[in-house]
Amino acid sequence: MLFKLLFRILSGEPYRKATPAELRWYSAALVFLPIYMGGAVYLGNSFLRRASGVGVWLFTMTSVLVAGLAVAVWGRFVPTFVSAIVAVIVWIVAIWLAWHLDLAAR
Repeated sequence: MLFKLLFRILSGEPYRKATPAELRWYSAALVFLPIYMGGAVYLGNSFLRRASGVGVWLFTMTSVLVAGLAVAVWGRFVPTFVSAIVAVIVWIVAIWLAWHLDLAAR
């Protein structure tokens, strides 16, 4: 998202406000980013320590597909305001977990 914005600015395209559809998709991504990172750290750590190269590739592709589908469904049906409220809650929980728990040790 950030690279897309930087590319548009550097290519000379004038800045414009985001459309409601873009805000809905970006807020959906904002909700699922800490969920995806937490799942990768918590679930991926134990699996990836003993996985082969093919297992790592399958895990990565499956998790990206699931995250993409979750963002697509969320962005399609959930309004931006609800996504913003849920994103604040999810980010607070993620920061609290990162501060108080050692997820990588599991």
